[in-house]
Amino acid sequence: MKKLIHQEISLNEEQYMQFVRFIDETLGLHFTGKDQKDVEKKLHLSALELGSLTNSEFVTLLTSYPPNQETIDVLAKNFTVGETYFFRDTNLFNFLETKIIPELVKAKEGSGKSIRIWCAACCT
Repeated sequence: MKKLIHQEISLNEEQYMQFVRFIDETLGLHFTGKDQKDVEKKLHLSALELGSLTNSEFVTLLTSYPPNQETIDVLAKNFTVGETYFFRDTNLFNFLETKIIPELVKAKEGSGKSIRIWCAACCT
């Protein structure tokens, strides 16, 4: 039984690369070959939720037509981590506001360089 399920969700290399490009362009999420099994599982959940039978059919559909908002929402839900507790830590934001950011701004003043902040812990 496991082999049948595995065959239903496995993608060939070309299909996997098509989907990886699609998810990168659509959601800005980057995956490599070492992520393939995890990607295939999440893709399978998305395909089932949206009524597609196999990952292969779903990838063909995704790469043939512009996705609608429901499809994007389902993919985003299944391919990202749904944790929002990061934003509940008011002490963290107070520290950022009163200590970290003012020091960054002061250090960059007059340099003509901008400050870039990436919040890797943010999923929403």
